Amino acid sequence: MFQLMYTGEYFSTESYLNNSQIIYKNIYFLKTHKTAGTAIQNILFRLAYKNEMKVIKYLSIGDKQENKKIFLTHIIHNKSLVETVFQRNKSFYFTIIRNPADQLISTLNYLQVTKNNTSFYFRNVRNQSFIKSLGFKNKKFCLLRNPTCFDLGFVNCSESYTGSKDKLIRNFRENFDFIMLTEFYYEGLVLLKRMLNLKLNDVISFNLNTGTKKAKQEEIKQARKIINDVSNGDQILYEHFFKIYKSLSVTLSDEVKQLKNITEYYRKICINTTEIKKYKHTTREFIGYIVNLNLNENQLKFCNELTSVEPIWFDFLASGNKKNFFNSIQWKY
Repeated sequence: MFQLMYTGEYFSTESYLNNSQIIYKNIYFLKTHKTAGTAIQNILFRLAYKNEMKVIKYLSIGDKQENKKIFLTHIIHNKSLVETVFQRNKSFYFTIIRNPADQLISTLNYLQVTKNNTSFYFRNVRNQSFIKSLGFKNKKFCLLRNPTCFDLGFVNCSESYTGSKDKLIRNFRENFDFIMLTEFYYEGLVLLKRMLNLKLNDVISFNLNTGTKKAKQEEIKQARKIINDVSNGDQILYEHFFKIYKSLSVTLSDEVKQLKNITEYYRKICINTTEIKKYKHTTREFIGYIVNLNLNENQLKFCNELTSVEPIWFDFLASGNKKNFFNSIQWKY
């Protein structure tokens, strides 16, 4: 299979810049936790609807026969199962990762089980056996140590990575075609646009599913200090791909600027204000958007699409009135 990102140890700039016409029949996006995955997911929901692709909510062998399909939710990556459903030479596999220290803080401040006692978990997160015991009772605790490697299926719940750097990078290469970094979010979108042969409007996105609790400076310092002990595998992946994105960013700067300008243009059109919202059937809070009222029908539809999170999109896909669904201002999350 053609590797989009690699020539030897590092993927090459040339492989990115010379393959703008690659179009995939199927897309498999592994949504990782607290990495801006919900924003990517929104882009993919819009892409799926526009291109009449079936959105696979729960991965199963029964979906193998679907021709045009997309997966875009959380899952522990299982290479054997995924490749049975998403044939490798007909599918585009990608994911997104984040600075592990920032991801740890964001997770602690977001999860209901940790947000009210973050100092306790900061003190104990280096204790692998303790966090693992919590993870047996509640899988959310598995996201405190090596959460990305856990999502990728490379380590078990809360465990440290014990292999070599080369083996981890090679393992990633064998499982995925492309990776995005939260810290180079717009650069990743530009590359994604090229690989899937999209337009800039297709990859516009807003911050979604942002937690309501802000990180404190002392938490940031503490996370930086302990992260190699807590998420060593995630740190290996992040440092490796950070260097590559940093070198690519200069080449992509013009398109990135253009995408940022278009995004800001729609932000001004679409967003009136923000408010704290809750997902239905949970007490989990996030910062959501109030869409402007003085919009024409097409603007309202697009703005509601841009600001909708996963439950809304699945409600839309199950709706019998898709034509008018996004013309409504108010709905429950």
